[in-house]
Amino acid sequence: MRNDCDIDASDVDDGIARRLTFPSRHDVVLATIAVSFLVGVVAAAVTPVPLHAALGGGSAVSGLALAEALFRNPPGRPPRGVGPSS
Repeated sequence: MRNDCDIDASDVDDGIARRLTFPSRHDVVLATIAVSFLVGVVAAAVTPVPLHAALGGGSAVSGLALAEALFRNPPGRPPRGVGPSS
């Protein structure tokens, strides 16, 4: 007989695999911020663009990603039918 508290290995593996294969929207925003700065540094290294200009472009892109995540599509309750209560 299985209790609600019983967890077997397949339950844990499915949860980990799901989290590793589907990044959340917040993960994508954080990656966008990091990649935009990295692209700016690389662009400054391989082109005659000054570092401050390349980092300015990277910060503009990361600022847009941050504004989208905080103001346009802010964190909050998940839509109905999504989440642990569904």
